[in-house]
Amino acid sequence: MNKTKEKIFNAAIDIISQKGFYKATMDEIADKAGVAKGTLYYHFNSKDDILIFLIDEGLSLLKNQILEKISHMKNSIEKLREHSCNKEI
Repeated sequence: MNKTKEKIFNAAIDIISQKGFYKATMDEIADKAGVAKGTLYYHFNSKDDILIFLIDEGLSLLKNQILEKISHMKNSIEKLREHSCNKEI
């Protein structure tokens, strides 16, 4: 992820978590990210596109964290036990 998209990612998370998706605006996200509104629209066509980006990147980050954590484990049973012990209900 480039620096501009990272700024937008973090700003969108902040704004959407505070105001909710429907009340958050592209102007607020651009302002919080410190980018021009045109720059925001260069990277994303709509707020829906930003939400999809947040979900995709969030899942990718989570996947990478899981893979990093289990990469040192020797077998599948050990990996499954680690996963089930850390599972929140």
